[in-house]
Amino acid sequence: MTVAESAVRRIYENDPIHEAVCELRFRSPRDGWAVLPGQMFELLRDQYPTEPTQEGFDAQTMPVPGGVASLQVLIGAGVPGRVRFSDTTGKNLLFIAPHQLTVTALRPYQGWEDFSARISQALEAFATVTNGLFDVERIGLRYINRLEVPFASVETYFDVRPLQFPKLPLTHSNFWSRSELTVDGDPRLTLIATFASMSSPDGGSSFVLDLDAIGQGLESVTSLDAATSLITQLRVL
Repeated sequence: MTVAESAVRRIYENDPIHEAVCELRFRSPRDGWAVLPGQMFELLRDQYPTEPTQEGFDAQTMPVPGGVASLQVLIGAGVPGRVRFSDTTGKNLLFIAPHQLTVTALRPYQGWEDFSARISQALEAFATVTNGLFDVERIGLRYINRLEVPFASVETYFDVRPLQFPKLPLTHSNFWSRSELTVDGDPRLTLIATFASMSSPDGGSSFVLDLDAIGQGLESVTSLDAATSLITQLRVL
């Protein structure tokens, strides 16, 4: 059974996706990154009409109680000279940095069909301005899910569960866990899963499940079609 065959898609009435991110890192082109954002903006102006801005971006974070850690909201922090494209809502973003292309969708998530179309559009523009030059080093497809439910009902909503000590008189206050899993038969593909509880503004319980599917060591991904195919494969992890 393949990963795709074993994955089951669920449709939620209230989508928990807080942010979706697709990031590609390239080994090349080694020249021309300074003019690449301007060239791509001309091709993508209808999708991202807001004037591009250049920034050394500091990621927003979701603090995890107890000072254990924090979950990054926008990927690619601290990249000098990163250029930000945005649609009129500010919810659909494209970031271009040296050797890096990132497509982001903020809540409310409009679904895979819309998100994948924006990824394809950005990659097609990249291929156009680089004359089809692809040399992909790494692809990441990341979903940050956030759900506010009572702590006692966490097992109703998540297959991933916090560590339990049933023989001890203990009650969860907060938790944070991170796992790195490699796909059987394909060591290029990794899923990094982070699961944590957070304090919501009203004092209730809030949970974050951060799923980051990564493909790396990608010597075979040297074309637009190969990159698109791998992104689709990462989605089912």
